[in-house]
Amino acid sequence: MRVVLSLPCIASFIQTPRKVAVQLSYDLHRLMEPQLKHRGVSILASIEYREGQYFVLAVNILEIDFQLLMTWVAKQQQTHPNLALGQSRRWQGDATQAKKKKQTIQYRIKAFLTNMRQRFPSRNEVIQSILFYMYRMQHVSVLGLLVVPILQMSYFLFLKYAVDKFVLNAVTDGTLILASLFAVSF
Repeated sequence: MRVVLSLPCIASFIQTPRKVAVQLSYDLHRLMEPQLKHRGVSILASIEYREGQYFVLAVNILEIDFQLLMTWVAKQQQTHPNLALGQSRRWQGDATQAKKKKQTIQYRIKAFLTNMRQRFPSRNEVIQSILFYMYRMQHVSVLGLLVVPILQMSYFLFLKYAVDKFVLNAVTDGTLILASLFAVSF
């Protein structure tokens, strides 16, 4: 009799994929703002829509402190030089090389096009490089006083969309890992 009564208690502690997804959505919303604040970006985030484990998160970037953002990118570049923030195509690896397929013309053309695409940097890699070189230029030359105003002006004129996507991609990669660790520990 005791075994039968204790089974519902045990079942309440078991994490289903749906419960984990709901917990991840709460943790992503909760952890995103402190992660970005540490990197010099202040945001206003709210959950627009929620249906079970699915949700839509609205994020408005209010202000960017380019000094902190450049410092953070430079530290990331020094610790992980081959990893572009925000899921680089090079970091994902080439799945076609792992599989031994029949060498057809169609396969060779697809492999060639994939290789050519990976030779060019992604948008996130370009933004990361700009921020990294601006950080280095700031400490090397006399023009370092102009780095932050140049970044602010280019952000408002033509880089707003790319920088916003870079910041959100970079922080959600790390935040999802943290949130999944918290969800599994519960």
